[in-house]
Amino acid sequence: MHKHQAIKDNMGKIISALNKESIDKGAKIGRILDALVPLSREIKRNSIKDEHTEAFKRELSKLISTDPNRVGLYLYLARCSNYAELGRLGGFKVACEMRSTLEVFTEEFMIWSESQREDFHDLYIEEIEDIDEILKDVSDEAPPIREKEIPAWVPESHWWWRSPVQQDMSEEEIRQRLEYVHWDGL
Repeated sequence: MHKHQAIKDNMGKIISALNKESIDKGAKIGRILDALVPLSREIKRNSIKDEHTEAFKRELSKLISTDPNRVGLYLYLARCSNYAELGRLGGFKVACEMRSTLEVFTEEFMIWSESQREDFHDLYIEEIEDIDEILKDVSDEAPPIREKEIPAWVPESHWWWRSPVQQDMSEEEIRQRLEYVHWDGL
């Protein structure tokens, strides 16, 4: 029962953070989204399916779609997209981490019918599709993420982690790609 209380406390902290005003909306939502990954793992590990968890999902879905939080979510999506754009160099792994976080948010916590805006789901999905397209586009030259570097909790359905085409890239090639500085070309 102690674990259940810790999980409820974490849910309460997330809802409290969503209710607070913040100057840096992107950072606030980033911290909240990042907290959902371990929360999801704890809920699964403890097989929790109760009314408190469902109420949390409904409240999260309502609050994330309010204007200040929605702006923060779009800033997070934009950052993920920017890292994906840098995927041929050093941004691919960070983009994968962020994309997996967004997938956990979407699949395990978001109840779209609870959002405050009718167009929220469509706009969000459009952003996700754009990120996925960028990840596919850059995967032809992105440095591979070695299997041991992929978090153990990431399911096979998170295809982006294994999408780089050049899986046989040597460690030296990966290092050079990751250490490349944009200004080296000048």
